[in-house]
Amino acid sequence: GLDWKFRQPIRFGDTIRLDITVTRTRANAAMGGGIVTFEVRMRNQRAEIVQKGTWDVLVQSAAAAHEAEA
Repeated sequence: GLDWKFRQPIRFGDTIRLDITVTRTRANAAMGGGIVTFEVRMRNQRAEIVQKGTWDVLVQSAAAAHEAEA
């Protein structure tokens, strides 16, 4: 899933960066991997948080990737 908040505008000429932290992992063997939850904060050149939110991403496990290659 995606939960995203727009706190301030981003303007032309702004320099932005992302601070990303893994906050949770949930293995799911039936899906061949699991869900990884990321907390994301987008900052401008003044270190102000302009956007923030969480991303839930389905990630394939290393074991499942090796099986797919075989």
